Amino acid sequence: MREILLRAWDKEDEEFIYAEPLYGFFPYVGMAFESTKPFYERFVIQQFTGLLDKNGKQIYEGDILGHKKPDEVYYVVIWDTKDDLPNGFNLKATYPQYIFPYIKEIQVIGNIYENPELLKEVK
Repeated sequence: MREILLRAWDKEDEEFIYAEPLYGFFPYVGMAFESTKPFYERFVIQQFTGLLDKNGKQIYEGDILGHKKPDEVYYVVIWDTKDDLPNGFNLKATYPQYIFPYIKEIQVIGNIYENPELLKEVK
């Protein structure tokens, strides 16, 4: 069974907060009230996919993944809710590609908040 881990992007302080699910975010709910914004307006919660990159780094929703074979390719980890598929983690890529031959070469190279310049590569 996969470990449930969460992180939150703090829109005001522009940094990630890593906390235990549920109770670990309670102090940050108070921070949101102090800033006059509800928690959901100040923080964006992202979930751990249960997967690790080639360097052993945890892969979260919103991470940008990359590898260099055959060309530089970027993937954004998204929570997919398409009607024709079950809800789950999926990858949005620079161009459609069969990823499994390169899965052991994939690494986290950034995320959608700290590295938005990489998003222009992903359609």
